[in-house]
Parts: sequence; C-alpha cells; structure tokens
Amino acid sequence: MTLNEENIDYYQSFFGSNYEYWTKEAVQLEMQGKTSFNLYAFFFGLFWFLYRKMFREVVVIVLVVMAVRYLEAVLILNEIVAKENELVLSMCTTLGLSSLFGLFANKLYLRHCHLQVTQILAGDMEANAKIEVLKNKGGISYISPIILLILMIVVNSIAY
Repeated sequence: MTLNEENIDYYQSFFGSNYEYWTKEAVQLEMQGKTSFNLYAFFFGLFWFLYRKMFREVVVIVLVVMAVRYLEAVLILNEIVAKENELVLSMCTTLGLSSLFGLFANKLYLRHCHLQVTQILAGDMEANAKIEVLKNKGGISYISPIILLILMIVVNSIAY
C-alpha cells in the first residue's frame, strides 16, 4: 500500500470520517512495517470486523474460531485436558484469539482498503464517480454487527 498525492483522496474517501487515524496507520505500516494494537478489535472481535465491512475476513475468522473450538472439544473428549480445566482452556484460547485480532486488525483492514481502492481505481470511471463508489464501499456499517448480535441472541435462546 503506497499512499501518495495522486491516491490519498481515494484512500481517505474509503476510510471515511476517521481518515486521519487510518492515514497515519497506513504511513506507519509503509515506513515501519507495523501498525498499532487495536483495542476495539481485541474487545469486540467479529463485531469490529463487520463494522469495518470486512466480510471476507469475517468468514476466515469464523472458520478459524470454529477449528480452535473443535480442537478444544477434542482435547477434552480425549482427556488430554481434564474436564475441570475446560473453562481455563476456553478462557486462554479466547484471550489468545482476541490478542491476535488486536494485533493484526489494523494491518488486515489496511490490506482490505488497498484491495478495494486498487480494484475501483482500475475501473473505467471518472474521478468523482470513483470517490463516490469508495465512500459507499468503505467506511463503517452498523447493520452487520447488529445482525450478528441478533443472531447470537436467537441461537443462544434456542440452545438453552
């Protein structure tokens, strides 16, 4: 991802209202190869990724979380981990996954932005049309996290 005078407006259109923070993060990634820890992704996990419209990443994360939870179940069923340590194991894996979300969220988001901006810029549109498309594709969404929350409540109420 290379921000320059030619494409900065496109990226900032995609970033939305918090463009100053994301521009700083993009420059830090370019210059140092790293980004800062994202506390929101740490605490809110999938909700944060959905809020940022990172649907492809959400699918991968869900699959990884399902695999980790399956591995936990296998460890407990095969008595590799004692049943009384199930809660500790679950808390440790949750903390580990949350830490990974916080560590890699900004980098994943900037990669997502770069792919989206590059795809739009490659199209045959006027500059103003590209900016409008980027504004619509980027930014944030409250609807997706709310839908996930409702689904979680419904599934949880059915399961118990």
